[in-house]
Amino acid sequence: MHRNIFWNQTENRIRAGWRILIQILITTVPLTILGLSGFYNLGNLALKMSLTALLITVLSVIIVSRWIDKRKISDLGIQLGDKVWWRDFGFGILAGVLSASTLTLLLIIIGWARVMPSNQWRTDLGAFIGSLLVALLSYLGVGIFEELMRTYQVRNVVEGLGGSKSGLIGAGILAVLVGGFWSVFAHISRPDPSFLVYILVTAVIYGLFYIWTGRAALAMAIHFAWDFTNSSIFQLGSYNETSLFFVRLSGIPDLGFDMLSLLGIAAKGVGLLLVLWWIRKREGELRIKPGLISPTLL
Repeated sequence: MHRNIFWNQTENRIRAGWRILIQILITTVPLTILGLSGFYNLGNLALKMSLTALLITVLSVIIVSRWIDKRKISDLGIQLGDKVWWRDFGFGILAGVLSASTLTLLLIIIGWARVMPSNQWRTDLGAFIGSLLVALLSYLGVGIFEELMRTYQVRNVVEGLGGSKSGLIGAGILAVLVGGFWSVFAHISRPDPSFLVYILVTAVIYGLFYIWTGRAALAMAIHFAWDFTNSSIFQLGSYNETSLFFVRLSGIPDLGFDMLSLLGIAAKGVGLLLVLWWIRKREGELRIKPGLISPTLL
């Protein structure tokens, strides 16, 4: 009985839930140790956190995939040698910029924002460009490592449940919810219910991109482009960060929940519609990839 709970005799490896737990531990424990050690106290916090999380996440996925999952890394939506992967990535950047810009546009239309060009570049153009590049690297790292974590979790849940009574659709729904609630947990330091709902909806959407294509490119690119656009192209409500434009917020009513999170969900809907069109165009139909239940074992 215990062997069946922990071990898949058919595939000769431990079961999906334990694989996910091991990967989470291998990732979070080193990051927690670095945080407690004071490693992030000096230097650019965002860049250091992004790059260390990226490095540790990539290494953890490689190690667990090779020796615990006993699978090829391409199973996790990483097919860098395929042109279609890079086409997805390029379109994802476009969709991310457009959906993030929609958020600012909605704020302007409603009357809650005024956009002003930044004059930071006039003070020191070199430093301004350098800061933008640092922000670009930081958010690119975030987009990659967070979505790599998600695709690892989603793939394993689909594999574990795809052949059960829940079927492929049920397994896919549960998989994206598992990835979504993990993202909520990772952002729990900001216990705003509206914001956490926004995180859950966003994470579910990104998870769907993976199970619809079998590739992580769209989610990684949109995640990166959304964050970069809303921080370094349009800086919402702040004048302290490097950005091309400042968005002064005013008049947002206090209704007991975060209106920015609600509008963020609406703007993410624009990205979702764009990606739905793209997937239908590229794949011919919109469905969960049946191959996700069959690992490419070594």
